[in-house]
Amino acid sequence: FCSTLAAINCQTDAIEQAAKVIGHFPEVTHSYLRNDNFNIWFTLIAIDEGRIDYILEQIRTSLSLEASQVLNLPMKRLFKLNARFKVVN
Repeated sequence: FCSTLAAINCQTDAIEQAAKVIGHFPEVTHSYLRNDNFNIWFTLIAIDEGRIDYILEQIRTSLSLEASQVLNLPMKRLFKLNARFKVVN
């Protein structure tokens, strides 16, 4: 599998529609809104890079975005953290 962190820059009045379009793809693990130029960020895990490229292109065209309004920041190196927290009852 391949994964990427992606973001789009969409108009404020298009955020609800963008969230629906992004959420349509089961490869999207989660998404969140940020107060920045690139205002919707999301992660994708797909079978290969071609599928990721396809999904990002579908999102771009569905929302009438320019290529410069879509970021694709693919994972280059995997880091596994073993975080453990003591839970007190």
